[in-house]
Amino acid sequence: MPTRLSAIDDPAVQARWEEEPAFRFAVDQLVESETTLATVGSVIGDYQGVRNAVTKALEGMLAGDLTPEEALAQAQQEADAAIQEYNARIGE
Repeated sequence: MPTRLSAIDDPAVQARWEEEPAFRFAVDQLVESETTLATVGSVIGDYQGVRNAVTKALEGMLAGDLTPEEALAQAQQEADAAIQEYNARIGE
């Protein structure tokens, strides 16, 4: 899966699609689909920051270091902080 549109023209990508035409299907679907609120992706500003907060809390819970309630509270606190920092950077 190319990570940017310009990579579609890369000879290695084109060669792979020649070998396995089905690999092109997902790219064609993404490129040709209509852009709507349902297709533009995450609507939160710091997606990676929120994801990191959730992952960290989940790992703590699975390791037995946090109860489910503690993990949820930690994830919420860290995710909220990531979003607030993002909003402050972009002026919201």
